[in-house]
Amino acid sequence: MAGRRVPRSEVHRAGALDSGGAPGSEGAMRIATWNINGIKARLALLLDWLEREAPDAAVLQELKSQDESVPRAEIEALGYS
Repeated sequence: MAGRRVPRSEVHRAGALDSGGAPGSEGAMRIATWNINGIKARLALLLDWLEREAPDAAVLQELKSQDESVPRAEIEALGYS
């Protein structure tokens, strides 16, 4: 998409507790972080990113929205809470 910024995220791999394996091994957990700042304006990008990357856990930092204005229903529809 022209003129749209792709989210800068960091995806960390950590061995799952039950696997005891090295990072990147089968059973590894994918944890993604995004300093989103403006979740309502970037909601479509966020939902696309979550579907495409499918992290086990997504940690979002949002400084501009109050808790009650975060679009929880859309995020929860993808299986995140």
